Amino acid sequence: MIKLTISIAFCLITSYFTQAQNTFSIKQAQEHALNNNYDIKNAQLDVKNALKKMQETLSVGLPQINADLEWQNFIVVPTTLVPASQFNPEAPDNIYTEMQFGVPHSTNASITASQLIFNGSYLIGLKAAKYFMKFAETRKNLTESQIKDSVSTAYFNVLIEKKNNDFIKQIVLIHKDIVEEIQEKYINGFVENIEVDRMSLILSQMEMQYANIQRQTEIAEAYL
Repeated sequence: MIKLTISIAFCLITSYFTQAQNTFSIKQAQEHALNNNYDIKNAQLDVKNALKKMQETLSVGLPQINADLEWQNFIVVPTTLVPASQFNPEAPDNIYTEMQFGVPHSTNASITASQLIFNGSYLIGLKAAKYFMKFAETRKNLTESQIKDSVSTAYFNVLIEKKNNDFIKQIVLIHKDIVEEIQEKYINGFVENIEVDRMSLILSQMEMQYANIQRQTEIAEAYL
C-alpha cells in the first residue's frame, strides 16, 4: 500500500493546533478524519438522539403497570354521639351514648395495568420517530462518504504534487548542468554570450516553476 509522509495539522479536542510528521496510508488518513471530524461527531450524536427518541416513543405503547398502596393511622378514632334510645327503648331521649366507628389502622392497595391497543397519535408519533432515526443514519453515512471522498482527493492531490515536484526538481538540475556546460563553451569561445543568457533565463524560469510547485505541495499537504 502506498504511504505518504506529510505534515498534518491535527485539530485537538482542547481546541489548539500542533504540527507533527506522520506517515499515513490513504485508509489510515480516512480513519483519522472520521475519528476527529466534528461533522461526523455531530452526525453520530444525532443518531443517538434519534434512537433515544424512538425508544421513548416505543415505551409509551408498552404495557403500563401502576401500583398504589395507602396506609392510614388514626391516633384518635373518630367518636360519634348516638341517642341511647336506639339501643335501649327505655332510655330518655336526652341521653346519648359515645360510639367509635372505624379502626386505628387501615390499609388499601391497588394494581392497574393498561396498554395502547390503537391510538392514532401514538402510531403517527412512532412512524415519525422511525423516519427521524432513518434520516439521522442516512445523514451520518452520507457525511462519512463525503469525508472519505474529500480525504481521497486531497491525498492523491498531494501525491500528484509531490511527483510534479520531483519531476521539476530533476529538470532544474539538468538545466543547471546545461548552463554550466554552455558557460564553459562560452569561455572557450565555442558559443556566443546570447546562448548563455538564453539558457540562464530558461533555468531561472524553471527555478520559479519549481518554487511554485513546492508551495502548491505545501498547500495540498496543509489541506489534507
